[in-house]
Amino acid sequence: MARVLILRSEPAASETAQKLEALGHQPVVLPLKQCICTRDLVFPAVNELSGFIFTSANAIRCLKDNANIDPASLALPTFCVGTRTAEIAKDIGFSNITCGEGGGKALAKEIRAQHKSGKFQTSAETPLYYFTLEKRTPDLEQALEGRDIFIKPVISYEMVDQISDQSLKNTLEDSHIDIVLFYAQSAVRRFFAIEDEMQHNLFTNLQFGCLSDEIAGAIPKQFADQIVIAEKPNETHLLACIG
Repeated sequence: MARVLILRSEPAASETAQKLEALGHQPVVLPLKQCICTRDLVFPAVNELSGFIFTSANAIRCLKDNANIDPASLALPTFCVGTRTAEIAKDIGFSNITCGEGGGKALAKEIRAQHKSGKFQTSAETPLYYFTLEKRTPDLEQALEGRDIFIKPVISYEMVDQISDQSLKNTLEDSHIDIVLFYAQSAVRRFFAIEDEMQHNLFTNLQFGCLSDEIAGAIPKQFADQIVIAEKPNETHLLACIG
């Protein structure tokens, strides 16, 4: 049994904790961030868009809770990063879903392929609506730039700090953590920002489970031997890779 630190936000953190318990591990939940939804989101009418992009389940949850969804739009092409995001989209009624594994770049590849094959078209008047946050990784948008695919980002949520650096330090010092799970580069950067202020062995004795190569690349090189990376960028493979 390993003590596994979960840094992702709720409700995903508790969902991960339940999976770890079922595998015989002991989860320690410490969400670094909290999702704050944009109030009174404006959901477009069916003639104002060509489809949707969701790179986070948070965007869909916020959309469900804070917008009047036009049912006629739910059959339009909907592109999601990750199976969990796709499942939540399906639960609220989206029916034409393409799931991309591996982050924004992988999803952009799916979008380009379907656009090229004529499965959907976009214009300045009918873009793909990308429900997202303001401070986001630009990889998806960069991968679609210059492809004649029109995207309209809509700020639907923000992630704000939920715990202090001191709380993170206290958890590492007192909880005897064996493994830290990383689902985002932002969590890696926040976690290792306190390294210089901690006892060296608190970091050198840890294993770091990463959802993707890109996330693992944000970990300082001196810890490279302690990294394990999911075979495929989804939670099932991430939990499998930590044993």
